Amino acid sequence: MTFSSKLNKIQALIDRTSSEGERQAAALAKDRILNKERQSLKEIHISLQSIWQKSLFLALCKKYRLETYRYLRQKHTSTVVMVEPNFLNDRLWPEYLEYSALFQDHVLNAAGMVIEKIKNGVTPISDVNLCPSSNYVDEFLSAEIVKKFDRF
Repeated sequence: MTFSSKLNKIQALIDRTSSEGERQAAALAKDRILNKERQSLKEIHISLQSIWQKSLFLALCKKYRLETYRYLRQKHTSTVVMVEPNFLNDRLWPEYLEYSALFQDHVLNAAGMVIEKIKNGVTPISDVNLCPSSNYVDEFLSAEIVKKFDRF
């Protein structure tokens, strides 16, 4: 049973029980599990190559409600996260790598389009249309892409 499923079951018990004693016992069990989980957290230093990669990593940390911070004089592309090492290795980092590869593919495609338009004589930046459709973000996060990440 995973950590989140344990918490979900305990929270469901807290929400649906009618007995005050059972509610208190479930709340204490939830506190014990959370304290045990907090004790297993480690401070992990992550250094990324670009600010865009850091932004992606921070978004994933926020998705999983992980606390991130940066120490004084650390590079802007570095961050520190309090996380259980198994969670980082099994879930967070593989998901980051997949989103990063997907993001990089889209950036390379956009760069290729700009280069082709410049080669063809379209020089003003206002004439370079990177998003042929108005729903580019929706297409980027289409059902096919979302399905790819459903296993996480």
